[in-house]
Amino acid sequence: NVTARNNGRTVRADQINYNQNTGIVKAIGNVTVLNADGSTTFADELTLDDELSSGVAGNFASRFADGSTLAANAVVTREGDRKLMSQAVYTACTVCKDGKTKPSWIIRARRAMQNERAESIVYNDVVFEVKGVPVLYIPYFEHGDPSSGRRSGFLQPKPGESSRNGYFIEQPYLQVIDASSDITITPIISQYINPVLQLDYRRKFYSGGLFLTGSVTKEQFFGKRGVKFGESDWRGHIFGNGEFKINSTWNWGFTAESASDDLY
Repeated sequence: NVTARNNGRTVRADQINYNQNTGIVKAIGNVTVLNADGSTTFADELTLDDELSSGVAGNFASRFADGSTLAANAVVTREGDRKLMSQAVYTACTVCKDGKTKPSWIIRARRAMQNERAESIVYNDVVFEVKGVPVLYIPYFEHGDPSSGRRSGFLQPKPGESSRNGYFIEQPYLQVIDASSDITITPIISQYINPVLQLDYRRKFYSGGLFLTGSVTKEQFFGKRGVKFGESDWRGHIFGNGEFKINSTWNWGFTAESASDDLY
């Protein structure tokens, strides 16, 4: 029942062996590490330096402040802010206490690295599972560390097909402006028509929120399978709405819509 502390990090274990000559700390049995950022790390056995920063862990699991979990068979921690993991598993779903019900989705990877300084987690040889069923394999995947909060970056691409557009794909990019606002920039590339650029702007206020969406392209009118007619021109739209709280009983809001032409 031992507790060790250093630089905002606390290690608790059934037993801790500290070699003063080598500076090696070995924690054994029910190891729990409480980090300054609010995350918690668990392991069966943990070997660290005397600053409790760099080391090696077996049967590792880390629970972030938002409830998401990262686990691995083995972890090597370097320089206090980089964790190199083998056979890693990550999920943002709450892990059930009974240990029987599987999370809605998980990420499995042969290797992973959590970089606390860059606030990111990078995976290699990744398999996405939904309800325990593998649905997608990609060689590389990266997302923000859950402790980093909102971050700018690419969102999930959205492929599709329609009789007018043909095959198309949307690739949204989220740009965080500040703590209260962000914008999503989405190029839409289609088989039959020219590219479209779509923008979605969101801002939260103390009493409510504002949402604006718009798009722009230079194209003719078109029908099915790429049949076009009329002159090519700049076309687009802008829609907006907002809702704000006056008091516990009354709200006020607005909606505004405009498009370049009737057929857009």
